[in-house]
Amino acid sequence: MHDQMQMGEMSGEGKTGWSPSKNPKIWGHLWQEVVRAGHCMMCGACVAACPVNVLYVGAKEEPVILGPCAACQVCYYSCPRLELPIDEIEQEIHGRTRTAEEDILGIHRGIYSTRALDEKLWNAGQDGGTSIALLAHALKIDLIDSFVTVGFAKSNSAFALGNGIPMKAVPVIGSSAQDIIDTAGSKYTHSGVLGGLSDAAASYPNGRIGLVALPCELQGLRRMHTSLRGNYKFSGPGVMGGRPVLTIGLFCSKVYCHEKIVDEFIQKIRGVDPFRVTRTVVKRARFKVYVGSECVIDVPIKEVNQYMSTPCSYCIDYTAELADISIGGIGPRDRWNIVIVRTETGQRLLDSAVKANVIDAEPISSSSADLAPLLKLASKKKQNNAYYLRRGIRQELLVHRLMSHQKPPS
Repeated sequence: MHDQMQMGEMSGEGKTGWSPSKNPKIWGHLWQEVVRAGHCMMCGACVAACPVNVLYVGAKEEPVILGPCAACQVCYYSCPRLELPIDEIEQEIHGRTRTAEEDILGIHRGIYSTRALDEKLWNAGQDGGTSIALLAHALKIDLIDSFVTVGFAKSNSAFALGNGIPMKAVPVIGSSAQDIIDTAGSKYTHSGVLGGLSDAAASYPNGRIGLVALPCELQGLRRMHTSLRGNYKFSGPGVMGGRPVLTIGLFCSKVYCHEKIVDEFIQKIRGVDPFRVTRTVVKRARFKVYVGSECVIDVPIKEVNQYMSTPCSYCIDYTAELADISIGGIGPRDRWNIVIVRTETGQRLLDSAVKANVIDAEPISSSSADLAPLLKLASKKKQNNAYYLRRGIRQELLVHRLMSHQKPPS
């Protein structure tokens, strides 16, 4: 594999084939520098990237190793909390970097107010039902044939642990409209959703997969794709299954630690059985928990801020800037979404969905007052100290991408 050859050449210990670096950065280093240091947001990039499949999405919101490490360094150099080369990522996605006018919301083609027109999808969705409506439409028009998203309590991913834990957000792989409805609704704890891509790469090597993810998870995805020590199963031209052809990003201000928000707050302090919870909602500065149609917890968001995951305090992305299309519930119209279209793929999907009467979409001007709440929240996150962010484009990346896009040997 050319990636293996490149690693050997970079190490200076071999002209061909793979040879370990003199000072390798392996799983143990990733554990010490990110997981143990409290920087891991469990995006699942390390799990997805592991070429020998010994890393798993842990039950306690951290990656775990169950098998011998190959010392290949791929997990370390796939982690976005060690380095996020934002300019290189945008160059890879868009062929350019963002302008000054795009600094707050990221590169985009248009902004819309949307809602699902199918009443079943609209009612199943968190707000306007746009994300599940677009995902279902992508399946119908064969843009994708399967998808990875997040569900509660039970995962069908071979690389996820913690099945049966109440309100546990876990990666779920689906391929039907019913699968989409079954996993609808926001989850506010870490899921390791990228771990599900390992199943896709192994089981569907020629598949067209969609991904629904949070901003931090998309950072992990894009970090894997631009890493100079990337894995062939995601960077190689001969394998499509593990590399999503569609990414739907969800707006996010923060997520919570499962043990704290579920075990401590919901169960111990508020006395609600987490096995009975069917939905959680953060809306208009309030945190709500539902059992069926009954709202059993409704408190100001400030009351649960103490349960926030620590890495959220230095995340700078509110609007899922690295997605094909980004969706959130913040806006002036109740049960409608705001959609930010970022790529040609995202625009084609939105236009097709509108034409097929799947969603209603009304353009929003960049100067519209309707965007004020969104810009305020996105700007607030930009004030965080993103220690891991790196600007600039390395010359080596151009060579690396050229090699990655060559046809594999027959």
